Amino acid sequence: MPSCCIPTRLKFLFCIIFLWLLVTNHLMIYCKTMLRSLLLGLKKLAVRS
Repeated sequence: MPSCCIPTRLKFLFCIIFLWLLVTNHLMIYCKTMLRSLLLGLKKLAVRS
């Protein structure tokens, strides 16, 4: 029984890690784009004033 349970647990763990990495990667990209747009907006405001 235990030998059967271990692989499924490992698979489950790998799935969680994979999903977590995907989510964090998407968040990083999203944050970077948000920061870029904010910086561009600030630059435009600085140029206007």
